[in-house]
This record gives sequence, C-alpha cells and structure tokens, in this order.
Amino acid sequence: MVKFIHSGDIHLGLKFKNVSFGGDKGKTRRLELWQSFRRLISYGIEEEVDIILLAGDIFESDFVTLSDLKRFADILSGAKKQEIFIISGNHDTIGSDSIFGRIQFGENVHVFSSDKLESFLIERLNTRVYGLNWDRKIKDVTGVLEDIKSEDGIKSILLLHGDINGDNDYMPIDIEYLKTLNLDYVALGHIHKPEIIAENIAYCGSLEPLDFGETGERGFIKGIIKENTNIEFHPFSLREFRMLDMEIKDDTTYEQLYDTILKNSEKGRNTNFYRINLKGFLPMEIDKILLEEELRSYFYHLELNFDTISIDLDRLKEENKDSIIHRYINSFTHEELEDPIYYDALTAGIHALLEGGK
Repeated sequence: MVKFIHSGDIHLGLKFKNVSFGGDKGKTRRLELWQSFRRLISYGIEEEVDIILLAGDIFESDFVTLSDLKRFADILSGAKKQEIFIISGNHDTIGSDSIFGRIQFGENVHVFSSDKLESFLIERLNTRVYGLNWDRKIKDVTGVLEDIKSEDGIKSILLLHGDINGDNDYMPIDIEYLKTLNLDYVALGHIHKPEIIAENIAYCGSLEPLDFGETGERGFIKGIIKENTNIEFHPFSLREFRMLDMEIKDDTTYEQLYDTILKNSEKGRNTNFYRINLKGFLPMEIDKILLEEELRSYFYHLELNFDTISIDLDRLKEENKDSIIHRYINSFTHEELEDPIYYDALTAGIHALLEGGK
C-alpha cells in the first residue's frame, strides 16, 4: 500500500498586485500561502503518507528570494520519512536559472530537472514516479510519454503540468491517451479548479484560491494505491472566495436588504472573501455607500456590486400622475434613455424633485 497527497499551483511569493482586495489583505494573503504550504507538509507527516507530489507552479519565479528557497527547503526537511517529488510549471520553469537548482535538498526530495521525461524508482515502496516539467516547446505530450513502460510488481505515478483542454501554449494533454497508459495515478497541475477526472487521474487545483476567479473549495488530493487506486479531494484552504447573486425588488427597504445580505452570507463571513452582486430595482432611498459601510464590519472582506436600475419609471409615473415628476419622465424619449448620459440626467432630476424640488 502506498499513501500519497498531491498538491500544486501554490504560487509562493505571489504579490497580489492586481486584485480587488489589494493592499494589506494582499500582503496577508501572501503570508497565508506559506502557512498553508507548511500545514500541507505537516498534514503529510501526521498522516504518515509515503509520497508527497507537487505538480508545478509551486513558486512565482519572478518574486522568489534566496530566503524563500531556504524556507521552502526547511519546511520540506521536516518530512524525513516521506518521498517528495517536484516538477516545474509555467510560473517556475526549468532551465539554467531554475530556482530549484539554487539550493540543496535532502535525499528524499526528488526534483525533476530535465526537459524530457524522467523517473525515480523508490525501491522500498516498489514505486516508480515519472515526471515531465512544463515546457512551452512541447506540443504533443503523447510522444514524450511513450517511454513509460509497465513493470511487474512496481506501482507507477506520473506528474504533469498542462492543459487537458488542448491549449497549445500550456502543454496540451490528451486525457484519453493518459487513460491508456494504465498508470496507478496521474497527478496533474495547472488548472486551479480541483477535478477528479478518472479514478486514477486528477487535478489537485490551487492549494489556496488566489482571487474571485477561483470560487469554491480549494485543497489537495489524497489517495491510497493498493490493488486499485482510491482518491478524494480534501478541502484545506484557509479562506474561500464566494460570490452571491441577489435579486432586489422595487419595494425592498433598506432594512430588508441589509438583513437579507447578512442572512445569505452567514457561513464564513468572518473568514472568507465575499462579492455580492445585486440585480433588479434598487429603490432610490437606499444609500449604497452607507449600506456597504454598515455591512463591512460583519465581513472579513466584502464587495457589493450594484448591477441595478435605480428607478422603476412605470411605478414612479403611476404614483405621481399629472405631477412635474410624471411630465419630467415623459420628456425623455425611449432612445435617449438608452444613452447612459441621458439616463444619469433623468436619475439626477428625479432625485432632486423627490428631495423637494431643488
């Protein structure tokens, strides 16, 4: 029996420069990537796994310091009984200046350093681990993997970093071909959404989500290879990015909207990043800035997006028959109201009239 965990796409060193939450939370998030990586290795030690698979994009090469590399090696040094395998991704590529060549690792840490298929045989586990680093030049993975041969009594694992959707810029992978290799497990990296593709093939996804493009649970794959392979996704991230869509009716009050947002975001408000998209009619008396300021104290991070119409024109005309408001609305043509400038003018005028004819 061989127990393993499979992770990747950790992006240690990422600066979080162009994200909506930015600033202090970006700096905190950068530290949290390290915290989760440390927890991952500790988990492997505590669970007494035999193998730790790291499927590329462990680092953001552009921002890695020698101190980062020493810290990385120090964390791995605690896993003395585990065999650790590392391939490069498109964010920590191999080459003469590969970051993984700048520091010495323990004998149980196996770094794939070639642009060709390599393998390590771990005799005490009767397991061979193949690895292929990401390389933009590789347009056909099937040709590179032809050297994989089955060996009697030897379990086989393959590490790859690429795209099963066939993107030629990110080393396309033919998933049907992988299935024909009859490997015990194929550990994939590059796609940040975790996905179990077959009983022995999976994307681990990012260990921690990086922005609102990565909603939902994040973590790693854990598995056992015996006569067959059993794998499962293990949620592990410190935080999640969550997006909610909410419909607003034209008769919604400030307090109703306030309570509804809190009720629909009860789980994990103090921990997770929330972006709430509000749609429909937003009554004019609801102050958007005040609403967000009041709600923000309940959340670790909150963004309110107002994809709303401020005015129900038909309702306003009905409620203000034969008034200046009714005549003002009718002074705009349908074509003019499709122009944002005219619509803003209409809105500003109605607000002024409702406030007392200023």
